[in-house]
Amino acid sequence: MGMSGESGEVKITRVISSYAQPIGLEVSRTQKGTYRWRIEVHGETIDDVLAKVSKLDSELRVRFLGERPTKPGVKEKPKKIEEEGVKAFVEGRKDILELIETSKMQIVKPKAWLGKEMFGEINEALKGFGFEWKPAGEESCWIKEIKAK
Repeated sequence: MGMSGESGEVKITRVISSYAQPIGLEVSRTQKGTYRWRIEVHGETIDDVLAKVSKLDSELRVRFLGERPTKPGVKEKPKKIEEEGVKAFVEGRKDILELIETSKMQIVKPKAWLGKEMFGEINEALKGFGFEWKPAGEESCWIKEIKAK
């Protein structure tokens, strides 16, 4: 029977998907020490999904890349290094850096392998404070001598 012979009956099919886990997250670390992740989010609306992805990505960037936390939806201009101070710089990255201060010098030690990109960013920032990288295997660190006043 063709279209013209049908009785006009309309069949509506509704597919309802329910996911046991609305959020899937896979984090991996490469041999070079950099982190990569894959985020999978299921939600009711595109806005809901995008908000969750954005929040997760921001939290991962803070945790694994040492980025400063930002408020959702707010584009924060990065502070200039001179305004922030080395203590605040290291404090904002305390999960990956340690600051040791003596009367003669300041030492910033990485707590683990930083990876090429993160090392480069941190090295440039610390150079702005007058620090110099001293390679020494596991004891490698940035050092800044404090001049007597």
